[in-house]
Amino acid sequence: MKRKGNKRVLSAGAYNKFREILRKEFDKLVMALGIYLDYFVPRYDNDEKFSHDICQLINDKKNKPDCVLCFNYVNNFNIMYRDEPSNTSNTCFIHGMVNYVNEARKFVQQLLTAEDEARYISELIKKNNMIIGFDEYLDDDKKNDKLDFVYYRKFFQRISKGTGSQYLDWLDEYKTRIRNRTVYPSNGETNEEVHNRMILQEAQKKPHHVFIFGYSLDATDKDIFRDLFLREPNDTKITIYYHDEDAHERIIANLIRMLTQEVLIKKTHGIDPDIKFIAQTNDSYVNK
Repeated sequence: MKRKGNKRVLSAGAYNKFREILRKEFDKLVMALGIYLDYFVPRYDNDEKFSHDICQLINDKKNKPDCVLCFNYVNNFNIMYRDEPSNTSNTCFIHGMVNYVNEARKFVQQLLTAEDEARYISELIKKNNMIIGFDEYLDDDKKNDKLDFVYYRKFFQRISKGTGSQYLDWLDEYKTRIRNRTVYPSNGETNEEVHNRMILQEAQKKPHHVFIFGYSLDATDKDIFRDLFLREPNDTKITIYYHDEDAHERIIANLIRMLTQEVLIKKTHGIDPDIKFIAQTNDSYVNK
């Protein structure tokens, strides 16, 4: 370590070694949290308590949700509400899904040397796609250049770990279906213009409906929520459930930061607004 004025400066070798150690320790921390969540969370509540509002939605033939965009790491929706613990096909785990338990059992049943243990832990880390990180904190002039610690940003992890954006495929399914149709333009329209008109008609006729539970809509995942709130053409209605008035006000404040006051006013205005808020039936849970 060299001294430059009043500052101490790491050599390039020491700096790279520090980054390597930091990344390995971070991966181990994520693995430890994943094992805990995978083992305890789905098994924690033995009283079989459920959200009354979610149960109502599931039993509502008109509004019954087809798919789930999950910000948690465990498959609790299918475990608790659909009695399908092994089903993940209807869920997009935007932050990854824990899958440690079975692998961890193999680990504890073996007598491993220190070398084998290190290799095993490395392989276990690679098999998991949990995302734990922070949102973008740099301004536009720096965020694409200052990449030394990009590994810890959520958007980078979503790309590198392949959690993807399956929810957008669900929302855009009808657009793909329309664009694959053969059309015969008239009145001077191009194929693209015909397809765009058909997409707009479909969006107005049968909009998507997104229900949001248990999320404050803070800036950490604003890129995902902007995909939902600012879709074009406007084909999505959004209902946000909140558990008390403090949460209600916090959600509105976060939406202002995300969308601006003007956009939020426009989307919450009218008889059939694009965004509406509903107070949850109660703060606790009720038996299913």
